[in-house]
Formats: sequence, structure tokens, C-alpha cells
Amino acid sequence: MALSGPERVTPGTPFACAVEVTAVGGTVPAGGLALDLPAGWTAVPERHRLPAIRAGRSRSVAFEVTPAAGERPEHRIRAVLAGDGWTAGAVDSVTTAGGLGYS
Repeated sequence: MALSGPERVTPGTPFACAVEVTAVGGTVPAGGLALDLPAGWTAVPERHRLPAIRAGRSRSVAFEVTPAAGERPEHRIRAVLAGDGWTAGAVDSVTTAGGLGYS
């Protein structure tokens, strides 16, 4: 699974965040895909429902993420794909403009 988005974002300004799920060794069962975001951040949609992905295939989905202002400029975004008794994840980092010491 891969998570991608911009390296630098502005609080209050939405940005696109993409997640690609690839079934490498076998079929990835159906599951729900959501983003684990810093406090006060939002994602639209909150969750994607993914069908099973057969081996050798990929599926990409997008979220619109709106960051909140915060004291720390560095933030982690985690994509979590979960099904019946299993989870998988991917992590990416972003820097917010306008945090303390940043402009």
C-alpha cells in the first residue's frame, strides 16, 4: 500500500491525498480504507469501501484532506485498510505552513 500527498500544506486549505493498494502475493480481501489524521484534521470521504483486489492488480482512491492549524509543523498521515481480522497500513509525512516558526 502506498500513500501520497504534497510535502507542504496550508492549514484550512484542502489537499488531495491518494492511496494505492496493490495485491502483490495474493488477493487482498475486501475492506474499509480510512485515514488516521492529526487532531482537528478532516478527510472526505471519511472512508472508502474496497472490493477484493486480485493478485497482480491495484486500486487507487483519493481523499480530500483539510489540515487544522497546530503548534507543530510536522505531521503524520496514516492510511489504514482493515477487514475481517486483518489490517494493513502506510504512512506519509507533511509539513504545515504557518506553524510556529514557519511561514
